[in-house]
Amino acid sequence: MELTVGQVVDGEEVFEDYVLRIDDMTKAPGQDDVYLYDVVHRAKGSNQWKPLCQDGQGGLVPAIPVANYWNLETGDRVDDPNVFVWACTNAVIAKCVMWGYRPWATTKRCKDWEKGKNCKTISLADHHQACTRMARADYCGIGEPWTVNGTAIDIWDHLSPQVEARATNWFIEAEWTPDGAYCLRDIRHQEYKEQGLYPKCFLDKKGNPKKAPSDCGSLKDHRALLVSAFDKYGEGLPDDNNNDDDDDDDDDDDDGGWGGWGGGHGHGHGHGHGHGGH
Repeated sequence: MELTVGQVVDGEEVFEDYVLRIDDMTKAPGQDDVYLYDVVHRAKGSNQWKPLCQDGQGGLVPAIPVANYWNLETGDRVDDPNVFVWACTNAVIAKCVMWGYRPWATTKRCKDWEKGKNCKTISLADHHQACTRMARADYCGIGEPWTVNGTAIDIWDHLSPQVEARATNWFIEAEWTPDGAYCLRDIRHQEYKEQGLYPKCFLDKKGNPKKAPSDCGSLKDHRALLVSAFDKYGEGLPDDNNNDDDDDDDDDDDDGGWGGWGGGHGHGHGHGHGHGGH
């Protein structure tokens, strides 16, 4: 596959001609409709193949093809039927897919989510986008992360059945929508607050953190899509969970691919163009 790949360098998009090659494909564990691709690339005219997605040591990381693309500055999803992303599995677009919020899939949302009554079928696309905001602690929904890679969080939803269920008694952080946090009880990295830093959209007129509504975390009337919690008081994981139910988030400097979002985008010979994913 030949593509013109764009990457952001010093705030500017730079385009180069590349050749992509898929070396392997495997089914993702526990997901019937998610496949992992080992993708390598080389500059046109070069014989040196390199992983499209890389870990911190330069080793290959699998990628997942996901429709549409994401604005590298704001984190907004841009819907375009002619575009897909190679989403690196060590960054948030693919992580949210792996956690079960596959944007191409559908599920049921019910007014009485616990009993599964008064239900309708919905797309998971908005849950996936809310997940990308949550994973990067992009509270204001403007592409500004408030986290560091490797921070453990607990996440859950009120879908029927739940994609993710609550696994800890950790401190509730926020409710999440595709546009950022609906409500925020506290930021997961307390050291920022100790430095006098806090998301501007959750500051009052005096510059102090706004008080969250008492029911923040309830997902009342499906006003938001996801809830996150973090280990504010150093409780650790429940003994019977080990590391199975808690998810690591990503910051803006994730090194899994170009631009911190996990891949490049290209305009390919009639095949559409793939855009770098989280």
